[in-house]
Amino acid sequence: MIKPTAPALLLIAGGAVAATLDVPGDYATIQAAIDAANPGDLIAVAAGTYTGPGNEELDFHGKDLFLRSAAGPQATVIDCAGDGRAFYIHSGETRAAEVAGFTITGASAGAVYIGNGASATFRNCIVEDNSTTWVGGGFYIDESFDSLIIGCRIRRNSAYWGGGVIFYFSDGRLVNCIIDDNEADGGGGIYLIDYSEPRIHNCTITNNVATVPGGGIDCSDSESPIIANCIVRDNLPSDIHESAYSSATIVYSNIGGSWRGIGNIDAEPKFRSVVGYDYVLWPGSPSIDTGAGLDDGVDWCSIHPIYCLYNSPAPDMGCYGGPLNGVWEP
Repeated sequence: MIKPTAPALLLIAGGAVAATLDVPGDYATIQAAIDAANPGDLIAVAAGTYTGPGNEELDFHGKDLFLRSAAGPQATVIDCAGDGRAFYIHSGETRAAEVAGFTITGASAGAVYIGNGASATFRNCIVEDNSTTWVGGGFYIDESFDSLIIGCRIRRNSAYWGGGVIFYFSDGRLVNCIIDDNEADGGGGIYLIDYSEPRIHNCTITNNVATVPGGGIDCSDSESPIIANCIVRDNLPSDIHESAYSSATIVYSNIGGSWRGIGNIDAEPKFRSVVGYDYVLWPGSPSIDTGAGLDDGVDWCSIHPIYCLYNSPAPDMGCYGGPLNGVWEP
């Protein structure tokens, strides 16, 4: 085991001193660094694959910490290797508890649990190839009311309910996410149950599969989500299912089979993959500049020069639109 060394110190807002704890430089495992950290500390994780005891079932123990990779999700992997889950956030943490820049894979009890009144932020993560026989293959949001999942790719996960994400008696936000190729009996992409009211903005939800209607999003019972500027298409057996007891507000979104609501369309979005980015809207897409709200402020010239040739003050629909899409910048 690597012997812990004194962590570096840095100033944060208000003049308070926070520490930076390096993994594996200061602590051999991620959990060891979490256990040693104080609220507000930064845990910086070097590139590599982290697996086994101390690198799964990660528990913040009620501390609002910043857990971030140094090299991004392509180079920094938390691999449960078919055992348990990766994160268990359940002790009163707030949205200030942040996990950023990891690939999370191989969980057999669902990748991430946030619940029991706790909240967290997951930013710029890839959550893929996780499973559970119960609920929430990717994220299980359970009695959590302020969590934020932003700029994440949630793909190829499976569960009984909520292959990608399940909100159970929860609120929270999904922003600028891609949710694709997940599967479940109910809600291949997203499953909402028991008075859940999340806000789902500028997400691309596609190629998810369920046994019952609502392969993309299933509002199963008394749900009132707000869905805006999203693309929800090519999910089976249908894109969105709303029960008789649910009342979804869906606006300025591109949904297969059409949907009631201001600004909604039903049109081929013309997806392309460009320089490592999937589901990019090709010029001429009906989902370009047809969203509502603030401009994304990014013309995407860095992805392809053709994007320098157009952009209006309106945001695009889908995962690359909206004012927070800078999370996707190279």
